[in-house]
Amino acid sequence: MATKPPRFPSVQDTPEKAEAFAEVERIVKELHGASFKVKNDDGNFLGPFGVLSSAPKTFVPYLEYTLAFFKLPHVTTKERELAILAAVSVTKSEFVEYAHHKIGIAQGLSQAQVEIASKGHVPIEGLSDREESIYELSLSLARGFGKIDDKQFNLAVTLLGREGVSQVAQLVGGYILVSLLVNVGDIRPPQS
Repeated sequence: MATKPPRFPSVQDTPEKAEAFAEVERIVKELHGASFKVKNDDGNFLGPFGVLSSAPKTFVPYLEYTLAFFKLPHVTTKERELAILAAVSVTKSEFVEYAHHKIGIAQGLSQAQVEIASKGHVPIEGLSDREESIYELSLSLARGFGKIDDKQFNLAVTLLGREGVSQVAQLVGGYILVSLLVNVGDIRPPQS
């Protein structure tokens, strides 16, 4: 079966795009490590990066923002992945789920925890109370598109502080956007 051409091919047809592409690869490697695959074998960006590559003026600022909220100190990398999996359980983005399944395991979640979390259920087995609370907050934020009641907000502020709640909200909102970009680009997980 022939490979379907990408909706947003990664064409470096201007110096601006070439510069943006190089910076994006640097930022993504900083976010996810040197082994993270940014492009497919044909040289096209994977994930949300293909869609973003068609808008070079927003491509790098978007990734710089993502890098900034990834590095905020209020949640651990494991808690961050729980927040992302909660968002993905709502968006149903197959590619983002595929990518963060691997990243979640690399950050200390078990296979079972990742599978349960990506389906929108609290993976209680083996999580700390704090990790469980962050997942529940993230799931509520994703399902309600940010709307949560005062009781849950106040509990979250007690646990994380306002800056921590802001970081979790940015992670969830950021991955709702990532999912939208991946879905409009019709990016699918690689076939095994």
